[in-house]
Amino acid sequence: MDGISFVEPGELRLDPENPRLPEEVIGESQSAILRYLFDNAVLDELATSYTNNGFFEHEPLMVARDDHHYVVLEGNRRLAALKILLQDEEQWRLVCRRGRARRPSPRSGSGKEQHGPEARADA
Repeated sequence: MDGISFVEPGELRLDPENPRLPEEVIGESQSAILRYLFDNAVLDELATSYTNNGFFEHEPLMVARDDHHYVVLEGNRRLAALKILLQDEEQWRLVCRRGRARRPSPRSGSGKEQHGPEARADA
């Protein structure tokens, strides 16, 4: 895909081969990567920015398409912050009001109720 396209957050995956991840996290599950970023990547500033300003469209995530999803090559911290915010309905409404983000459709999730920073990581 060339140019900028808007995709549902459920179609985006954190890069398991991200060279910024420590060796013990490389190749791990989406949940493990999200947990690492939650614990170590100071996502609160990004989350606060999203809730105050919405998603900044002029700095899009850089992705590569795999068989079923888009793997984020540049912007994993931004995606991690967004995935955590999407777990909270009130926070999601704030992001939508301030940006052009769209609510993920039910088909993009696993249908399972989950809580914590891993909730939408593997959806």
